[in-house]
Amino acid sequence: MAIRLGKNYPIRVGTGFATRVQSFAVNKGGQLEMSYEMGNSSPVGTDRATVEYTGNLAWNPVDNLIENRFIGVTGATGTVTLNQLIGTTGVLLQSKTDGINFAKITSLEYSCQVGGPFQATAQVRGNGWNDGDPALAASTITGAGDYKSKSIGVVVNGQRAVRVASFRLSAAVQPEDQYEMGNQDPFETTTETPSVNAEIEWWEDTLATGMMENESDAPHDIVIGVDGGKLLTMKNAVWQDTGIRGSVRGAGTRRYSYMSKGDSSTDGFQVSLNTAPTCTLTGSMTGASAVAGQFITLTATASDTDGLYKVHFYRGTTKLGDDNTAPYAIGWTATAGTHVLSAKAEDIFGMKTASNSYTVTAA
Repeated sequence: MAIRLGKNYPIRVGTGFATRVQSFAVNKGGQLEMSYEMGNSSPVGTDRATVEYTGNLAWNPVDNLIENRFIGVTGATGTVTLNQLIGTTGVLLQSKTDGINFAKITSLEYSCQVGGPFQATAQVRGNGWNDGDPALAASTITGAGDYKSKSIGVVVNGQRAVRVASFRLSAAVQPEDQYEMGNQDPFETTTETPSVNAEIEWWEDTLATGMMENESDAPHDIVIGVDGGKLLTMKNAVWQDTGIRGSVRGAGTRRYSYMSKGDSSTDGFQVSLNTAPTCTLTGSMTGASAVAGQFITLTATASDTDGLYKVHFYRGTTKLGDDNTAPYAIGWTATAGTHVLSAKAEDIFGMKTASNSYTVTAA
């Protein structure tokens, strides 16, 4: 009663479809209960407890599509909280051959290593079985294969970390069904307080390149961004301990473990999409011509909702320099020839936006 998918494949979640699913498996379980008569050590019969269906779902989380499907939101914008995911009224979670009715998420895990795929898995449970043949042609798969990460950005307490090697972040809840006597269907489902944990690995020479202190007992938020896109936020996290030293491609690393102390509105965890910064290049150029040896000031106006890291300035593909303090500007001495000047704003999670460009000819 399981299906394994070797390629990206659409899975029906409620009335919509989620793509980039790598695998989906469904299992049926139920515990037999013995009935005894007083004074008799042998059971006189067996009663089957309510059947429970469990499953696991794995996908490449390059957007918030599955999270949004579970909470009934159209599109891939906004913020999805853990208590929205686990509190969602059960949905139909269905592959081409089998599925779970009233499926609810009970655990969620994201993991990524620089140069490796950004993956997510979820455990789900429900009390109904469904088999059928959904119209899978209704969904168009965009992209194929693994989604490799070029970078992992981590922001701790509002400060950007550097040289992050990998991370693993998990959130789990334990739902309990409430039953009335004589009724095999639950009338209510309650959940215990979720547990949210993370392990983040840095290259050992990170401190020399400007990373902040991580061994802080004061609660702070940790936000993880992969290639500047999806943001995984661990609310009110406290440092637990450091793990063993290992190696990632030959570089020494140190692993830090964190635990969320919870949050009244998110239950300690939320997922959102990063907003790209804005960037406009100005400058002291007059027209499109200059004199060789002329000193030119390149100025950029840039902003970002989450926090701007710095602005990079370019002549063609050659970086002229960068500035991390507004007003963002550098000086450049023109050389003979035709030059294309531009800027690129980078936010604290690594997402970049290119500016307009100027073509300047110096003679």
